Amino acid sequence: MTIAPIQIPGWQQGRDLDFSQLSQLPQVYQKGQQDAARRDALGLLGQGMSARDVSMKLAQAGDLQGAVTLANIDRVTELTPAMKEYTYAQRQGFPGSFMDFRRLVRGANGKAE
Repeated sequence: MTIAPIQIPGWQQGRDLDFSQLSQLPQVYQKGQQDAARRDALGLLGQGMSARDVSMKLAQAGDLQGAVTLANIDRVTELTPAMKEYTYAQRQGFPGSFMDFRRLVRGANGKAE
């Protein structure tokens, strides 16, 4: 006994289905997870958590690019006041480099390098 083929109106015989876009599903899912983790991390920043701690959370979640970017921002915000102090010290006649100035300040504050 043979079964007659089903005839669907508007369906062309021999038409192929293209599932190639489904191959991108893992990347799209991973990008969504990464975006959600970054939104959560920025929310933690808004709640007062330090950029260094949030950077560590991103690294633990596997978002190394976001973690490095946030750590660099934290580093710049940490160095900006020191750079202003160094510029002022240069105007006052300090002859050394920025690193010399940092060592001098750390030594005066009793912090080890």
